[in-house]
Amino acid sequence: MPGKFSTTHIGYPFLKTGSNFEKSSYFEEFEIYLSSFNINEIQRVLNEVENQGYQADIGMIMDYFRFVKANPTIFMNLLKGVL
Repeated sequence: MPGKFSTTHIGYPFLKTGSNFEKSSYFEEFEIYLSSFNINEIQRVLNEVENQGYQADIGMIMDYFRFVKANPTIFMNLLKGVL
């Protein structure tokens, strides 16, 4: 996952310089938000994007969010590996 999109993220410099203890607390909170994340809201937003005339591969995007939601540990470990 390291690369352009992870290292140019607005929070990357801040997150990268944190201590291991601080990084752990960042991800604990993020995991709480991830577990309560409502995928149906993303579906609604993507439908609206398409209704406005933009092309979006809604199926692929939703598959990604479903995978992340069903496998949070894999996602969290990838994020931690970047830092």
